[in-house]
Amino acid sequence: MAPPITEQINDKLFEKYLAECDIAQFVKIRGEMSELMDDLSESLQHAGSQAQAFGGHLDGVVQNVERSSSIDDIKGLLTALVEETRTMRNSTQLLHEHLEAVNAHLF
Repeated sequence: MAPPITEQINDKLFEKYLAECDIAQFVKIRGEMSELMDDLSESLQHAGSQAQAFGGHLDGVVQNVERSSSIDDIKGLLTALVEETRTMRNSTQLLHEHLEAVNAHLF
């Protein structure tokens, strides 16, 4: 277990890592981090909306399958479901790639 951070440890860490840093650089980094966080938030909100829409689509397919009386109707519903699933997979892949790009930018 790490020792608690005391005022002395805090002062040593400050001197080691921050004392000689340029304040303008901190302001720049803070701005970049804010932009990245805004972008990340927007991406996650978009992904959440897509997931919610996909869930609604799944619910609709279930209801339509329960009401369908022919195999052809069910095939059509399943074909549409497969396409919707592929779209969701692609969206998830794009989000993953975007997050990887953000991670690469940070580190």
